[in-house]
Amino acid sequence: MKKFLLFAVAVLVGFVVGASEPQRQIKVPDSLPIGTSFPPAGTMFNIMVGSVDQTGSLTESYAHTNALYTQEMGKIEDAARNQIDILVKGFVPLPGTETLRNVISLNIEYTVPEIKDTVPPLPIGWSHGSENIHQLVKVNGKWTFPSDAVEKVVVGFQDLSVYVRGLSEVTLVLADEQGKEYSSETSQNGITDKTCSQYPGGSAYLGPDFLEVSVGVSYPPYYLEQYEDFTLPRGYYLLKFGADKAIWAKYDLQTGLKLASNEPPVPLTLAISLVQLDDTGKITLLSKKSLRWGLKLSVSGPMGKPASIEYADTAVGGQWTPLTKLSMTYGSGEFVEPVVSTAPTRFYRVR
Repeated sequence: MKKFLLFAVAVLVGFVVGASEPQRQIKVPDSLPIGTSFPPAGTMFNIMVGSVDQTGSLTESYAHTNALYTQEMGKIEDAARNQIDILVKGFVPLPGTETLRNVISLNIEYTVPEIKDTVPPLPIGWSHGSENIHQLVKVNGKWTFPSDAVEKVVVGFQDLSVYVRGLSEVTLVLADEQGKEYSSETSQNGITDKTCSQYPGGSAYLGPDFLEVSVGVSYPPYYLEQYEDFTLPRGYYLLKFGADKAIWAKYDLQTGLKLASNEPPVPLTLAISLVQLDDTGKITLLSKKSLRWGLKLSVSGPMGKPASIEYADTAVGGQWTPLTKLSMTYGSGEFVEPVVSTAPTRFYRVR
């Protein structure tokens, strides 16, 4: 068993990030959740059914549900209505509330992993409650919503607040279909004043690390359906990072993808720690009940670029065998491999 405490780690890809401390803390995103990259990862539907008074104000909440949006659900509006339909079909009014006016309320929001403990979920869209008030009807002896209630839910959207750590200046550049730039607007003095609208087409109300993007840029298909004369925006955001604005990155308005940047490469690193497992193979607290051990392989690196972990019995001239692939959606990933007492000394690498 002692052999496993001597395992070596071979990290084949590594870079030094920046020369100064502020730059070392800046992690330039590979994309922005705008254009075809909308909506952001972690987008949730928060749906509620409740009664309202004569003014349309909510008086009591009866049922609610939360659902995570995935691209497999299709258009975000259709996915929202599908989730509403599930809640409505299972809705049973409390005795005595059957004749009250009821509203179906929808909020679409997303959580930013880096700040989820300090900043509440950021809003994306909602339903217009005043246009979505219904009287229940009796069908086969059961009180339920009218058959067209879900279809009448109006799903709206608002400007998108994007968290970009270390953001210090914003330039919005627009171009025509041939790529010729015809308009450029830059935040006047960085984004240090939270009370002023300093972003091109947006504001800095949430703080200096937030970029507020208009709906027409963040979700163009929505505007295309609502406004016949709307044209898809072309061009890019030029974002600068750090107090000295030394790091920059360009992001395409139509895809949200990073076009170019000068930021130092993010290192791909692998760390190994010994953990104890329960009988199902999951990590557990140290105890005398189990003698099963595992190796937790923790990888950090560029966001959204998959990383492969491989192993070999010898570090030099050995045959490297794939062990697992991590998606690295948020720039990190973990894998736990049970320790087998009969296994030889093993080396790991990530690439």
